[in-house]
Amino acid sequence: MHHRKRSQRVGRTGRIRRGWLSRLCTAAFAAALAASLLPVQQAKAAGSLAMQFAGAAGSLPEQPSGTAGSLPVQPAGAASPSGAHRIGDDVGDVLATDIRAYVRNTPIRSMNIDGYTAIVVEDLRDYGFDVAWTPAERKVAIYNRPSKKVQAPAVEEASSLPVGTKLSDVLHTDIKTYYEGREIPSYNLDGRTAIRLNDLDRMGLVEWNEEAKTISFTPAADESPESPPMEQAPLVVRETNTVEISGIAIGAQSVEYEGRKIGTVVNGVPMISLAFMGEALGYRRDGLAAGCGKVSLCLDNGTYGMLTYVSNAAAYPEHPLDVLLYWMGGEKGKSSVKAVPAGGGASDVYVSERDLKWLFGYQSQWDPQTGRLDIRYVDYRVDDYGLPSDVRNYFYAVKAVGYMRGSGDVLPSLIVRDWKGGPGGAVSSMALVGEPGTYEYGGKPGLSKYGFESDLELDTGSYAYDVGLQVGLRKLYSSTLDIRLTPETAEPVIAYPDMTSFGEISRIRFDQPVQGYIATNEKQVAFAGTVEKQVGTGLTVVVEREVYGGGFETLKQFKVPFADGRFSFAVDTLDDPRYLTKVTVKGTVTNPRLTYDKDVARFYLKRSDSGQRK
Repeated sequence: MHHRKRSQRVGRTGRIRRGWLSRLCTAAFAAALAASLLPVQQAKAAGSLAMQFAGAAGSLPEQPSGTAGSLPVQPAGAASPSGAHRIGDDVGDVLATDIRAYVRNTPIRSMNIDGYTAIVVEDLRDYGFDVAWTPAERKVAIYNRPSKKVQAPAVEEASSLPVGTKLSDVLHTDIKTYYEGREIPSYNLDGRTAIRLNDLDRMGLVEWNEEAKTISFTPAADESPESPPMEQAPLVVRETNTVEISGIAIGAQSVEYEGRKIGTVVNGVPMISLAFMGEALGYRRDGLAAGCGKVSLCLDNGTYGMLTYVSNAAAYPEHPLDVLLYWMGGEKGKSSVKAVPAGGGASDVYVSERDLKWLFGYQSQWDPQTGRLDIRYVDYRVDDYGLPSDVRNYFYAVKAVGYMRGSGDVLPSLIVRDWKGGPGGAVSSMALVGEPGTYEYGGKPGLSKYGFESDLELDTGSYAYDVGLQVGLRKLYSSTLDIRLTPETAEPVIAYPDMTSFGEISRIRFDQPVQGYIATNEKQVAFAGTVEKQVGTGLTVVVEREVYGGGFETLKQFKVPFADGRFSFAVDTLDDPRYLTKVTVKGTVTNPRLTYDKDVARFYLKRSDSGQRK
């Protein structure tokens, strides 16, 4: 624990007194907040107040469940373990304010909750902190990282909203928030998590300036004790515990465990009770959805779950049985399995062992001599440090790091799927990092470290990717990565990694222009730069013009040779200011099988409609 002398008693002076400063929310709570707020639970029923930005008309648009870097949504109305409130109950208000908040002497977006200045937890990632969301533990952890660069967004100084305007409801949440291992109060704001600044006073210096109407938090100079290692990946998956079921006896007609019948054998295929397998692996049989135990069999481990209508196995014996898959209470696809009735109404069904293995993500070993089946199930936790909310390059690698003992079928996979029909959708690569069995993480020694990566090659446009970590069909993590690239925002040089899956390619740097979007009234735009790694003898430049109705057509293509580690060329701009000129620079790729050209940079030129052409 780090002790810091406070200028005043924060419990009193840090609190904003009611009256003319009653229940305020800072002017800095601007429209950009929409993309970066940290969802934790589903908003209240339709018609409830959504959070509105100070200084902007309208209300905060809702985010999809599990957006990039965000806490996933939990259905409102779920029972809280405390029993005092149900998740989603209205327990307070968010109001507009003119109080300004600072973290590390840098303005931060803030609001007022019940008379206190509060901030959104995820925003701290831009202020020299790590913020980890662990779905399986319903926990948010904040770590002070003094070495992490502060990259805070601009914050508005003025608000157009009257002081005291109600913006949203504060909803009850069961998610716990911790700073340096200490639990601090947190709030659910229509699906976002917030904390009060003065609850951080034991972890640094909180100062309230009544005359200036400012509150600031300066964390301790040292890194948070017992912080996990900083990774160059937003997702960290770690092995926690193992469940082993040994001695399942598969006979000629039935399957037994410890003298109890748990399945049958159909045409030589062992069929095992879905309910038995779920409960043996630690899954609960209730709470996933309405009707569980009455018309359907439900299994849930707190994050991943499944639901099936058992009666369909008897009603449609010639068809596979559909099992609906869930993540954090929301349906996330289905799997069709081979199944036969087990009796007992909606309480159970026998499913082929091969399908059970896929549904639960376990490893099994069968001894044909003894007829014994042994099962090993590894449990994992995923810490989400925040997928990016703003991608600016035509290449982005979704990465994860894993700490585990590692064993065949129970190793996780990183899967990225584009549900808008764009590029991507392949299972990632996985590689061992360092020496196996030499790492310690979370107090567990003897672990191996793995790196997971899925590469996305993009163009201008909007993309939405489902990002998941799973073993078989068992989901360990699920979120959405939204990317929007425009000619104005995209970096021109494509940031391929040092090691690529496609081979060697030239690495270049442009001295001019340095931006990917150039508005000019010049007749030509000059391009020049340095070759940092040469593959081949030069570059290929393709010049296209935008056409009415969308798309581009090629105007010309030419070669640009490398000369003494440099290159240069020029491109004419279009006379019509309504259309863009697209300049694609291609480099040579070489690998043992073939040689071809691949994009290394993209630029967009636009004729300025002011002034004369030069």
